[in-house]
Amino acid sequence: MSTLYELTENYTQLQDMLLSEEYDEQAIADTMEITEFEIEEKAENYAKIMKNIDGDIVAIEEEIKRLTERKKRYEARKKVLSDNLFTAMKITGNTKFKTPMFSFSIAKNGGKQSIDVFGDVPEDYKKIVAETDNEKIRKALEGGETLKFAILKERGEHLSIR
Repeated sequence: MSTLYELTENYTQLQDMLLSEEYDEQAIADTMEITEFEIEEKAENYAKIMKNIDGDIVAIEEEIKRLTERKKRYEARKKVLSDNLFTAMKITGNTKFKTPMFSFSIAKNGGKQSIDVFGDVPEDYKKIVAETDNEKIRKALEGGETLKFAILKERGEHLSIR
């Protein structure tokens, strides 16, 4: 059986032959019928493979969920251990020490220092962010308005297999 690429190429060549001046109508019609059948048969097989892949995707998604939950449990255990150790070090005042394998210390967090904003903030300390209102632009274009700065793009196409 030919590949989908070959079948598509054959079909295109047959259409080109139809446009040429010399052709055998019956031979071309028979060949096109065979090619169309082969494409439909190939499409059927593609759809079967795609359904199998859909099943694999669902199984993978379930495994991702399972592993994500497992990861969360491990992270929670690690946090409990870390919090317990941090609390014990703070309470005992033993905030820096070494063992044969590790060094332990309690240190200030890095990065920008957090702020707590309360009360009315003066305008000098505010940012105003202008955003494009895409929904308003879309409605205007769909309503027939012509805008110099925007157009409606062509809708895309997709394959539907039922």
